[in-house]
Amino acid sequence: MEGTDDEREDIEPFQPEKEIKKPCNARIDELAKPNKRLVLALWQNYAYLFGPERREAIRLLLQELYAMTPEETAKYFDEINKVLKKMAARERMKKRLLKRYKQKIWHTERNRAYRKFARILQKAMVHAYKHPVPTLVSPRLRNMANVILEQLCDLRGLDIPERSDVNKQSQFLISVSDWLAIAIEHIYYEIQVKKNKEFDIIEEQIRAQLEAEKKSRKSGKSSSSPKKRGGSVNL
Repeated sequence: MEGTDDEREDIEPFQPEKEIKKPCNARIDELAKPNKRLVLALWQNYAYLFGPERREAIRLLLQELYAMTPEETAKYFDEINKVLKKMAARERMKKRLLKRYKQKIWHTERNRAYRKFARILQKAMVHAYKHPVPTLVSPRLRNMANVILEQLCDLRGLDIPERSDVNKQSQFLISVSDWLAIAIEHIYYEIQVKKNKEFDIIEEQIRAQLEAEKKSRKSGKSSSSPKKRGGSVNL
């Protein structure tokens, strides 16, 4: 049976349920806000491209973001830029002074090294003049002495003498170069001995560390393995 017209009017039409909007994430809200500096740059560089209403909206947004008028905001950032420029200039000046100071120290130390080397060379020359040089048996010593002799002659502007020359100056230069080669050989030997001692110490430390690791592994295995239970045998 069909219902009457009154019953049909009482039936309400179907309405879909309204979706409850969830509150937006605070991070999304923060990201949705325009950047202050970008808005200020937009006002300073491109405000003339917009109409009056749009310019007024940007001005109000700037006033809301900075709690200042755009003119005051621009003045504020101009002052900040001036301070930053002064700080940058001060940092450049500090770096320049530090570089100059380092150069001065380098020149001072270089001159000290030259003076010290000159004193050592003078003592070596006196020693070479008073004491006869031993025979250079090692080919390495002979080659080193020849290189030193070549450098000495180059510094003095002389021709490289032969070892068979009887000239006093030639014999003196050869003697100095031989003694310097012997001194360099002794220094090299002392450095090698010191390095070998350091290497021995490092090797002992590594060996002790490896032994300690092996012991710790063995102790860990013994503690993790189950204990055997011995049962008594009844006769």
